[in-house]
Amino acid sequence: MREGLLRTQRSDGSWVNPQNLVKEDDPLIATGFAVRALAGDAVR
Repeated sequence: MREGLLRTQRSDGSWVNPQNLVKEDDPLIATGFAVRALAGDAVR
């Protein structure tokens, strides 16, 4: 998962998802989800 997230990270350090189902098209929301996923992946 880490590699996939790092590959899709934008040049300003944020993430976005073109799907706006839960406002993931907003970098403030999508970046929080990405950071949480990265943190959870590190715990494993």
